[in-house]
Amino acid sequence: MPRITVAAGPQKGLVVEFEDEALIGRASNNLIRLEGTQVSRNHARISRKGNQYYVTDLESRNGVIVDGKAAEEAVLGAGSEIRIGSSLLRFDCTESEEKAVSEREAVIVTEDGSATGVISTAFDAGEASIDDMSARDGDDIEKLRKAHGRLRVLYEAGIIINSVLDMDTVLRRLLESVMGILEADRGIVMLRGGSPSDYYPGAVKVKEGCEASITLSKTILNRVVKHGKAILSSDALGDPRFGKSESIQLGDVRSVMCVPLICRKNTLGALYVDKTKPYRAFEEDDLRLLATISSQAAVAIENARMYSAAREENVNLRRIVSEKSRLVFASKAMRGVMEAVDKIAHTGSTVLIRGETGTGKEVVARLIHQKSPRSEKPMICVNCAAVPEPLLESELFGHEKGAFTGAVGRHPGMFELADGGTLFLDEIGEMPLPIQTKLLRAIEEKKFMRVGGVENISVDVRIIAASNRDLESETEAGRFRSDLYYRLAVVPLEIPPLRERPEDVPELLSFFLGSYNKETGKKIEGFSDRALAALMSYHWPGNVRELRNLVEQAVVMSDGPIVGIDDLPERVAAGTAAPGSARPAGGSSLNLPEIIEETEKLSIERALRKAGFKKIEAARLLNVSRPTLDKKIKKYGIDVGRE
Repeated sequence: MPRITVAAGPQKGLVVEFEDEALIGRASNNLIRLEGTQVSRNHARISRKGNQYYVTDLESRNGVIVDGKAAEEAVLGAGSEIRIGSSLLRFDCTESEEKAVSEREAVIVTEDGSATGVISTAFDAGEASIDDMSARDGDDIEKLRKAHGRLRVLYEAGIIINSVLDMDTVLRRLLESVMGILEADRGIVMLRGGSPSDYYPGAVKVKEGCEASITLSKTILNRVVKHGKAILSSDALGDPRFGKSESIQLGDVRSVMCVPLICRKNTLGALYVDKTKPYRAFEEDDLRLLATISSQAAVAIENARMYSAAREENVNLRRIVSEKSRLVFASKAMRGVMEAVDKIAHTGSTVLIRGETGTGKEVVARLIHQKSPRSEKPMICVNCAAVPEPLLESELFGHEKGAFTGAVGRHPGMFELADGGTLFLDEIGEMPLPIQTKLLRAIEEKKFMRVGGVENISVDVRIIAASNRDLESETEAGRFRSDLYYRLAVVPLEIPPLRERPEDVPELLSFFLGSYNKETGKKIEGFSDRALAALMSYHWPGNVRELRNLVEQAVVMSDGPIVGIDDLPERVAAGTAAPGSARPAGGSSLNLPEIIEETEKLSIERALRKAGFKKIEAARLLNVSRPTLDKKIKKYGIDVGRE
């Protein structure tokens, strides 16, 4: 039978046997799953034609190299080496009749394609030889045949038990295998619950024609799980250890075996089988076989639990990321942003998000990714201002071993890691001009070279860029390439600062308050009227990020159910009007639009007085444009005459 051994690469050590055909690639339908961005979903096929085996390139992006030469199709011989991406595969085909002993190997492979272990069993060459040993005693032949059969079943049971990660399937297949091997009438897998003394049935199986109900003796269970030792009773009814047990008596149990399920010194439960009919009783050989299977089963159960926990954690992390990527708003301006996101998401167009620091550009980028067809693929974020200039090129495009001092190995860049997904380039305006040139080529051609590399690497990546700079001015000043700017700004998206959308402040306060209540375990209900008025009139130079940090601080520092004015930072509290004057016209009205409008009006009047009724200066104090101030003055009918 042909065999493929992964001699180098992420799956080094993986051994897979097959008969006539084996698919190789990243997709889950491949028999041999390989990792790496240079590996296509369905990369190559090994197939048999007559007495020869061939490897065929399935139109992969990066090709197949056989014994050092690129090939679309090549004949494989014993020891042929196949290089796919960073993985080196070695082909071997040795007929079993040429060996004195034939080895069968079963590779336990997780869903990510990594090998977790190899089971190897050896059989005497040729099963028919057992029947030909006429010189041997008949009893010896029968024992040999029985041992051979059990070894084969044990091998197959190991494959079944360890080939799945779903807990229910593991337990069901475990019982089916055990009861088939031992000819048991009934079986049950007991698993430990929340406490050491709490056990529950994970799976139950009863042979057809036997009593449907099964009750496990607590005496047996306690002996097994407490001391971690197996129990065998050939005559359960007459056994003084538990012959008086009601479950044994009522169930008319004749023979019993029970073994602990132990993994890494932790008792996970117990595996119990019995016989209720007067057939052959269980023997010591049966117990040894059951104990061997239970040791494999315990590992499989623990793996299934860990896999289930990892899946649950993954779901929770996705939920947390989704919540953090939630766009919270009430303003018309942000409603327009959300509508644009819905239109943009399903295209592959490059997006340039503009806005001040802290307005939520990354949140919008994540929202675009989550709503896009690429949502199941990674979104990789790079802050161009946070990575030192000498390292930025390597960070984006990767490097080869020896490309520069300290490059001790090959390093994939963010473009490769984001293949099939989205690459978010934050603070793109900080990117040095030489790297801008290489970035433009990568976007245009969807190809690039690693630092120190000589081969082009093809990727499918959507680019979303963000900047708090005016890139048009930067291009005019020669600090940003104009051709890159126009390539990035295929779909421009502007995020308005928080001070221009004060109606979003209460929504954001409520959202962050709920989040930090959940994190800290507190139950803060909201903000006092004075605190809310101060927050509404504050100009928020740090935008949403500043508001989020302020709410976290207020939740931590507040001792009561309401965040008061004294719980706010001085810079925010100092901006509020005197007690009473900050309240809406309706006194204690809770009408949110009235509170917003009254607070905005009071802020404009205060700024005008402070600026000596000079509109330009008042607009600067309010951090709004002069036309915006004029509109607000007209809207609220504010008297701009000098007092």
